[in-house]
Amino acid sequence: MYFDKPIKMPRGTHYGNNYWEVFSKKMNRKACFFSNLEYHNFLTLEMNPKVVQMCEQPLEIEVMIDGKLEKSILDFWIKYDDGSEEIQEVKSIGSLIEGSKDYIRTKAQIHKQRLWCEENSIAYTVRSEKELYSGEYTIDNYAFMAARIRRYTLPEDTKTYRNVLIGYLEACKRTDVRMLIESGRLPLGNEMNFLCYMHFEGVINMSIDDRPLDNRTEVTLFGK
Repeated sequence: MYFDKPIKMPRGTHYGNNYWEVFSKKMNRKACFFSNLEYHNFLTLEMNPKVVQMCEQPLEIEVMIDGKLEKSILDFWIKYDDGSEEIQEVKSIGSLIEGSKDYIRTKAQIHKQRLWCEENSIAYTVRSEKELYSGEYTIDNYAFMAARIRRYTLPEDTKTYRNVLIGYLEACKRTDVRMLIESGRLPLGNEMNFLCYMHFEGVINMSIDDRPLDNRTEVTLFGK
């Protein structure tokens, strides 16, 4: 499957709260989200280097249930660097609790989507606050990093800076932002922007769950 543009959805008729329009560096276009949870899920995907392609509201599906044609709009389609694909549905924890106001509607929607994904041999997962807010500062830091990479243009000698950064981290295993800045191994005046981009590209990993992104943030090579 491949999706690069969302289906058209009138803002006023969409179920949900809050509305976001933001440029995605990964999708190279403006993306729209109809709730804070959808926007926060987008940030986790935007800054995940294992996600190579994605699309919000990619498709309205149709599936037969008890002899009746049922429809539903998918939240996210994702393709990973290993070639695998996934459909993600974003729901609040409250709507997944039996007896809650939205439980019956949510259960029916998930059932339709899961059935369609099974019929089309594609992975399906439901994400809630439990998965999104893995740390106290994760989403705020992702928002900060995504904003930095949207505005930043890599220098012409990016390859040199990248190789020097990799070599430095291979030697010391782990360091922090302050030490990297003081080492003079990053583009002058754009040190944090460059590090955010290297995280985006999967060169490094910055520890962003438990504290705000700053000079004391730990930096390691991605996957180490």
